[in-house]
Amino acid sequence: MLGATKRLGIVDRVTPAGATRDRRSRWPSHEEAKAHFASRPLFRHFSAQCLDDYVNHGLLERDGALHLRIDPAIEYQIYRTIPHDMMRHLPKLRVPALFIGGAESEVVRRVRLAGMQPKFTMRKVPGGHLFPFERPLAAATSIVQALEAIEAAPRAS
Repeated sequence: MLGATKRLGIVDRVTPAGATRDRRSRWPSHEEAKAHFASRPLFRHFSAQCLDDYVNHGLLERDGALHLRIDPAIEYQIYRTIPHDMMRHLPKLRVPALFIGGAESEVVRRVRLAGMQPKFTMRKVPGGHLFPFERPLAAATSIVQALEAIEAAPRAS
């Protein structure tokens, strides 16, 4: 489907590209930036510490204002050029792989990995699309558990 949206020129409507292109990227102060992000749906479940870290490290001071460290124009191009044929290449994996995603994420709900086991597995953890920022310790624990499971898995000869 993603390939078709690219060919039809509507990829900006089905990916975050359109919203990213028009994203606000400049604030006069840390306080205003934090208030802005805290009011946005994507950020509403961030832990307080992660929101503070995002504002303190995700912005840089330039020309008397704070700007997003990653230019929205670059992020826009990333979303517009997301590979649309990844599923074709996954069966060729030679090593185990794991996808960890937030159980409440609409994007994760759409991911289909049927037929990819045992090489590629999916683990859903509590949280939304940006679950590592919502529950950072739980996210880190999930990653460690996933690595331990991969390490403990029997190897094919």
